[in-house]
Amino acid sequence: MLRLKTAIYLTSALLIAPQAWGLQGESIYIKGTLGGVYTIASETVSDINFSLSGVGGVSHLYVGGSLNKSFKVFGYTGLALTPKPTLKVENLSIGTVHNAQTIFDLGIGAALYTRGGQYVSLGASIAQNYYSFNVYGVDVGTYTRHGWGSQLMLGQEFPISGRLSLGVSGLVYYGQVADVGPAPFDGIPISNFYAGLVVGVTYD
Repeated sequence: MLRLKTAIYLTSALLIAPQAWGLQGESIYIKGTLGGVYTIASETVSDINFSLSGVGGVSHLYVGGSLNKSFKVFGYTGLALTPKPTLKVENLSIGTVHNAQTIFDLGIGAALYTRGGQYVSLGASIAQNYYSFNVYGVDVGTYTRHGWGSQLMLGQEFPISGRLSLGVSGLVYYGQVADVGPAPFDGIPISNFYAGLVVGVTYD
């Protein structure tokens, strides 16, 4: 009886092993996105609000695996770049020449897909900003302290082959970092927000 059970277990293992090995090759999930967003970075110092805002571009790369046809997990990196943001102090525009405002991301997340290709994706990340601008002819560039970021995507993908899909998504991001400027700016929280549309290519 023991030998019969052992033979059954071994036979089952031999039959299942090739299928499990094949599934490992099918679990790769890679997604790249590119799009346009409206960004706002703001902080309040001594009850005075400072903000940088404008239209920019965003790109992300997601790399992970598919636990099944519906559920994906991944790590990702992203960059949101606003080339000519507007500086406002208490909603009054300041005529300073600005070159760039950037938000960097490095995080993890998950996505849930339906049979029709619709999906929702959530991510949490370590984030950092970089500002580069010109004040009275003097170039200024500075990084913030590291902080956190979060993102939500809702979208639709359309298959173009067995593994590749094209998609379009709505993207919303919110996070906080900390200023490194001289007092009273040092350590003040900076809120980051952007929202827009992205297109993407997915290998799954």
